[in-house]
This record gives sequence, structure tokens and C-alpha cells, in this order.
Amino acid sequence: MSKLEDLVLSYNAGSALAFREHAYAPAESALLLQDVLALANAEVPGPRFLFLGVRDVAGAKRVLTGLSAAGVSAMRRAMPALLARSIEPPFKIALRALTVRGATIGLLYLSECDDQPYLLAKSAAGLPAGIGWVRRGTQQSPLLRADLQRMFAAKRERSTPPFDAASTARTAKIRAG
Repeated sequence: MSKLEDLVLSYNAGSALAFREHAYAPAESALLLQDVLALANAEVPGPRFLFLGVRDVAGAKRVLTGLSAAGVSAMRRAMPALLARSIEPPFKIALRALTVRGATIGLLYLSECDDQPYLLAKSAAGLPAGIGWVRRGTQQSPLLRADLQRMFAAKRERSTPPFDAASTARTAKIRAG
């Protein structure tokens, strides 16, 4: 069993893993943007996964409904342009089709989501510019000020070099003249 197949069959949905029964139709662009932004803004390290063609209801057995070739093809045509022109800053996202137990499953694979927050760059699909969402567990909610503060604090922490007593002493000596 491949690692991706294992994710589909054995893992529970969470902040970095989501399931959706159907492919996104053209009329569901707003929902696609919301789902992708929520995953990209999740407070988790590493890649995020959204499997399409999987019915995952709490307390029920997971069902592989699969996707039609037309559904996957329509997403492949529309999704890259929509995401590229709508989301800032850019991040890597790929759509793959895989076969799990005879069903065609779509995978939206989000990688390198390390420049949060991700927001709508401009109005798209009826959604206003500047809005974003975050995924916590299996729930997603609009980004709030506290989320933005947390994201910028984490970014500042990553960009601050670790404390180095020797370089601090040299800097103090130079400033003293």
C-alpha cells in the first residue's frame, strides 16, 4: 500500500488532511478557494492533503465514491489559473489523480505553505479581497486578528537568528566605538 493510499484509507481528517466527496464544479470556485486557503493557513508543519472522491462522515465508514474523468479534467483546466490569480503569496499546489481500490481519487497536494498568512489577492468568485480562512482539526473559520498575530510572530521567530553571545559582544564593542 502506498503512503497516499494509506492516508485515504486509514487516517482521520484533521488540520492537514481533508476529504471531499465530489470534485469542485465551476460554480464552486468560492468553496475551492476557501478550502485551499484554510489548509494552507493551518498551523501544521509540512504538506497538506485534500482528497476528492472520498465520503468521510464522522461515525460512518469511509466510502470511496471516486471521481469521473470529466470532473478531474475540468478541475485541471480551471484550478491553476483561479488559484494563481486569486491567492497571495503564491505556494505550490498540485492536482493528481490516483486509483485506490478501483476508484479514481483526486488529490490536491499543498506543499511549502511556510509564508502564511495566505489571503485572497483580489475579489474572486464573489469573495472580497483580503479574506482568508484557517483549518483547525476538521473545522475551518475565517482568519482573525489573533491568527494573523500568531502567523507573523512565527514568521519573525523563524527569521531571527539564534542568540549568539560572541556576535552580540562584537556588536556592542563596535557600537561603543
